[in-house]
Amino acid sequence: MGAQGAERTEDLQVSKKPVPTNLVRLLRSRKRLHPGDIFVYKFPRRPFGFGRVIRTDVIMAPASGLLLLYFYKAFSKDKNAIPRLDKSDLLMQPKITNATPWTQGFFQTVASRPLSAGDAYRRHAFHCVFDDCYYDEHNVRLKRRLKCWGEWGMGNCYSLDDRLSIALGIPLSPRVEELW
Repeated sequence: MGAQGAERTEDLQVSKKPVPTNLVRLLRSRKRLHPGDIFVYKFPRRPFGFGRVIRTDVIMAPASGLLLLYFYKAFSKDKNAIPRLDKSDLLMQPKITNATPWTQGFFQTVASRPLSAGDAYRRHAFHCVFDDCYYDEHNVRLKRRLKCWGEWGMGNCYSLDDRLSIALGIPLSPRVEELW
């Protein structure tokens, strides 16, 4: 490869600047997540928002072991003062992701309570734009959209930051392309 290959690799390096987000970094954690875990997220000058881990066994082929999350219209200045979390009061559609929001410190688990029968919808539908079909959380194709549905695709810290910002009427953080 020689010196010419080294120059090409150097040209491809991405900026080391952190990607801007609206979400505030809280506490990073690699602790295993469980259904029923309650977590918080935070935007500057706003109270803590609350979410809950609904499933930890979501399949979105070829990935498995993903998380299904609910985000609620529930807020508190104290992250330990957990308000009522009701599935009929969701801030936005359920989201599928991995544990990265926790390992990066954007979400922080504050409690773990077993899910009761009324805490979550029994089944969820996710719309796939590639084939205009709906799939459930086990990657089974559905005949129709269900009451509780979202977008088929795995979110990351930055897409969750965008979705939460939009749901709360917060202007989006600068795009990644602006950093290069």
